[in-house]
Amino acid sequence: MMNDSLPIDPETLCQRLSGQQVWLPDLEKTFERYPVAENVEVGRLREDVAKRLDFFFPSGKLSERLKAADIGGFGAVWWPYAPYEQLRICTYLMIWLFAWDDETDSLEYSDLSGDFERSKVFRAETIAYCRQCLGLLGPYEPPMPCSNPLITNFKDIGESLQQRLSYSRRLWLMDDIEHFVRIVETEQRMTLSKRLPSVREYMHRRMGTSAVNPCINLSDYAYGFDGFEMPRWVATDVEFQKMCTAVNVIISASNDIFSIKKEIKARQIDTLVPLLYVEHGCNIQEAVDAAAEVVRTAVADLDESSRKLLEIMPTDKELQAVLVRIVESCQFACTGNLNWTLSSGRYLLGSDVFGKPVTL
Repeated sequence: MMNDSLPIDPETLCQRLSGQQVWLPDLEKTFERYPVAENVEVGRLREDVAKRLDFFFPSGKLSERLKAADIGGFGAVWWPYAPYEQLRICTYLMIWLFAWDDETDSLEYSDLSGDFERSKVFRAETIAYCRQCLGLLGPYEPPMPCSNPLITNFKDIGESLQQRLSYSRRLWLMDDIEHFVRIVETEQRMTLSKRLPSVREYMHRRMGTSAVNPCINLSDYAYGFDGFEMPRWVATDVEFQKMCTAVNVIISASNDIFSIKKEIKARQIDTLVPLLYVEHGCNIQEAVDAAAEVVRTAVADLDESSRKLLEIMPTDKELQAVLVRIVESCQFACTGNLNWTLSSGRYLLGSDVFGKPVTL
């Protein structure tokens, strides 16, 4: 990937955008044909999430952020169909992804984000420990001791998945986790360089740092299908891959639109809307509108690829039924992410985000 950065430094861009007003797009209308639901076990899940956060992250800014985010509510709208055990494990994976990413992403939560060499060690330990917890170590690989809760809170997640997923299925999940970890390294390298990436370079990276793929990867597990795993030949089909990419774009771009106020306040400006503003030479409202069009285009791509996928798959009734559910899970991920974003308060927007302009 060519390192084609933009000709402006992040601090100057922050100053230029701070205080401007924008109208945010009503993406609820964009997703109006997609299902919306909440898992009936949401109360129980919130209680278990609260206990987990108290155990692993009892105090500090990261603890406050995670507890305020209502991750239990997030899991309940992302996987509204899941039996409780699968719902719990998938939501715990979300906690792990959120907390782990913040460790190397923000100086607000850790000084590791400013230390590339220490971060490399942290990432290497993470990959080794996750492989161990998923039961993927070779016969001569010794187990790796680890005491960092940002890594070790993966332990019961991996061990639970060992009991439910085949070896090959766990390898597939580990591929997604390792890609997430390694692309975060690319992101940190760019951030420390004080350069802004082009939109093209940014979106390539964003598809990994979003951590959407590991969550989508577990859709068949989350449904609790008895004795069924998504065949690898289906998951590698071009239309299946297009569908997953479209979900990733939808969620990533949606988050970038609604996080713009928070990101400018935190001086973290290398996200989609500011980069569109610079690269296209437009005003900030036009950049927001362009990002919204990215979401709408991806929704059309998701609809087309899922339709083609169901058309070209063999007439195996069990597989067809599962694929219908997998398509539905992708739609739930889109609406669940949006509804949680608008209700959790994590982006400093307030409840009436579509009724008035937002001051950045």
